[in-house]
Amino acid sequence: MNARKKILLKSLIALALFSEMSLAEQVNFSGNLVAEPCDIQPGNTPVEVRFGAINVKELYSNGQTAPQPVNLTLLNCDLSIATSVSATFTGNDNGNGLQGYLSFSPGSSASGAAIGIMTPSGNLLPLGTTSPQYTLSTGTTQLNFTAIVKAEPQAQADNTIKAGNFDATSTLVFNYQ
Repeated sequence: MNARKKILLKSLIALALFSEMSLAEQVNFSGNLVAEPCDIQPGNTPVEVRFGAINVKELYSNGQTAPQPVNLTLLNCDLSIATSVSATFTGNDNGNGLQGYLSFSPGSSASGAAIGIMTPSGNLLPLGTTSPQYTLSTGTTQLNFTAIVKAEPQAQADNTIKAGNFDATSTLVFNYQ
């Protein structure tokens, strides 16, 4: 093989080894543009409700704790988009005699009780149920709920409420109209 062919062959090999390979792929983009009429107050998410230390004796004697406030603040509402709002809490429903109540998370060491979300009138707002409507205002709209810890009836009757740490997570959906 002559020198010229060797140089040409080496050049082609080098070109093949160091050339960029390209492959065309399709990229799909999608999304959902929404018109949310209100802003949630900064620093208000996630909403934290702290019950603190609850004496198990309170659950045996009263069946539940005192209510803790769950206040949700909506700001800068655009009344041309919506004039009212309701709320729906969802989560793991307690199946031990407290349907509609939020179960403690599986990692909780406490048991025999569940969390209830209450309307301003003090009635249970069962999980998955839409709250009464709140009228929106252009300034601040306050949605006030409370939460309680309630003893499971069978655990209360059998004296099997177990002390320990608990937590639970609920998803809150605002329904604008």
